[in-house]
Amino acid sequence: MRRSGNVNYLWNDNSQNQQLLITTPGTYSVTVSNACGTDVDTTIILDGGPAPMVALGNDFEICLGETVILAPVFSNVDTWLWHDNSTLPTFTASGAGTITVEVSNSCSTDYDTLVVSLLQPVPSLDLGPDTAICSGEPLLLFINTPGVSILWPDGSSSSQYSVPGPGLFYATIFNECGQSYDTILVNALPEIPALDLGTDQSLCPGEVITISPGIANVNYLWHDGSTNSSYQTNAEESIILTITNECGSNTDTLEIVESTQGPQVDLGNDILECEGATVTIPSGISGVDYLWQDGSANAQYVTTQSGVFILQVSNNCGTDSDTILVDISGVPPAPVLGPDTTLCEGISLVLSSAANAETAVEWQDGSTSLSYTVSAAGIFILDESNRCGDASDTIVISYLDAPDPFTLGHDTTLCPGESIILTSPSTSFEIQWQDGSHQPMIIADQAGVYSLQHSNECGSVTDAITIDYDTRIPHLNLDSTISWCEGDIITLDATQPFVAGYLWSTGATSPSIQVISPGQYSVDVSALCSVVSQNVDVVPDVDCIISETHNHIYIPNVFSPNGDGINDFFSVSVGSDLQVKSMQGSIYDRWGNLVYSAEAIPFTWDGYFTDETMMDGVYVYAITIRYTDQGKEIETVLAGDVTLVR
Repeated sequence: MRRSGNVNYLWNDNSQNQQLLITTPGTYSVTVSNACGTDVDTTIILDGGPAPMVALGNDFEICLGETVILAPVFSNVDTWLWHDNSTLPTFTASGAGTITVEVSNSCSTDYDTLVVSLLQPVPSLDLGPDTAICSGEPLLLFINTPGVSILWPDGSSSSQYSVPGPGLFYATIFNECGQSYDTILVNALPEIPALDLGTDQSLCPGEVITISPGIANVNYLWHDGSTNSSYQTNAEESIILTITNECGSNTDTLEIVESTQGPQVDLGNDILECEGATVTIPSGISGVDYLWQDGSANAQYVTTQSGVFILQVSNNCGTDSDTILVDISGVPPAPVLGPDTTLCEGISLVLSSAANAETAVEWQDGSTSLSYTVSAAGIFILDESNRCGDASDTIVISYLDAPDPFTLGHDTTLCPGESIILTSPSTSFEIQWQDGSHQPMIIADQAGVYSLQHSNECGSVTDAITIDYDTRIPHLNLDSTISWCEGDIITLDATQPFVAGYLWSTGATSPSIQVISPGQYSVDVSALCSVVSQNVDVVPDVDCIISETHNHIYIPNVFSPNGDGINDFFSVSVGSDLQVKSMQGSIYDRWGNLVYSAEAIPFTWDGYFTDETMMDGVYVYAITIRYTDQGKEIETVLAGDVTLVR
């Protein structure tokens, strides 16, 4: 023995240390002793079963507002505890942070952790304020947002875009968490107007000529350096005017000569304007008297109505007149595509223009029909233009998928007291269970049909699972002890009224077996939720054979009338050296009631009483036999019991 502090230790494995390391279940004992005596103690170490295991998987990233249902891989878990003190087998992650789970059973505890990070949201896109350019002037748009993909109107994806000319332009940026878009309107700056000071003019002596081109939104520079919008002269000279704006300049020259001829007036080309416009008709000549068709005498005529307008001018040298036609009609375009909208997958939308025949139509892809069929998501632009102006409208079309099919699994049969957790696949669609609840999971603890529907405005899909509870419990009522005689074939029958599993100690898996020798036999009958067992002892019977006259009369002590063709009858047999004259017998139950009698050679009983099956058990017989043996006639009465086993 090992001695420690005057104490000796002896464990059941013969080790002598003060401590014993236990690695397997079992019964352990230690004997301690010293000079004063000995003591013994014993402890039993039970098998606590396998340890629990849980695995959350890898760290992952989600977008702001997104939720993910965590369904860990696990085994041998009895209880759950998440970092937020929830106790379900799953956890819904809805933001950044560290997620921890602790699982346990009666044996031990296991832990796992993962980190959820937020993906970068899509920033707002700003292409800058609307602007204007001259014809042919280059304009570059830039997007310098990191970590996004870019889509320009022409399908290109670089960080810059060369604007091909005036119009409404858009760009979209997107990443895993969504998209953002912006538009910019690029107007056309007015071209430098054409400058025409008219035909050279003659000047009467003493006359003053005023040159007024009437061109707005330009800068004037006359040959004498003046910058007024008009110029007066009363002498012969060359008048030179240069006009400028943001897009260029134009110059023209007018020669003034003295003449005694009368004035010459030119109102210019006929004028075409849009509804609501105010038209000013300049005379284009100065130093004269004016007379319009309505009697007015101004140097110009202002009108808001269509018509024919006549001007007569006169000076000291004579008189002249001219006529001009003014047509005020037509309106600028006003395209309307309606509000941004979302369509279901597979649905198309026809966008239409209400433009008249004088209005030119162009869609974002360059097509020019009055309608455009949308069958994919995108930004759609309608440009309309006529002599009264240009206008555009934009609509954003998004597409929404209907829910995809899913499955809750196969129909399931549970044992009494069991339950399962039904979990919805991770989805952004609306969830509804058969009881009207909307949580991502439901506990099935009663028999019935459980259904789940995923839905949005584009449709719905449903799956269902049937939960049944198994109530089939096997029952065994075999006799615990059965007597056996040499040559007997005993049937042990454990048949159940439902499908069950059978395992006999002989290795047989049938509902019944036949026994031809004594011994202990056992059977396990298993259903889905339970297993029952029974042992049967088949023992030799000392009263197996009743013999008379040199063992030439035989009576069995067991028979099995189950219709299998083996040992189905209780029957008396005699040796070939005996000549039987008659047999008369009776069978009684354990209470002395007569259940069968007959007078026949041989006496035979099939285990029935007036066509009714008799129960298993012990029955008493009394049989009278008259026979001749070696010329001597003998009558004998045989009595005993027989066991009926089906």
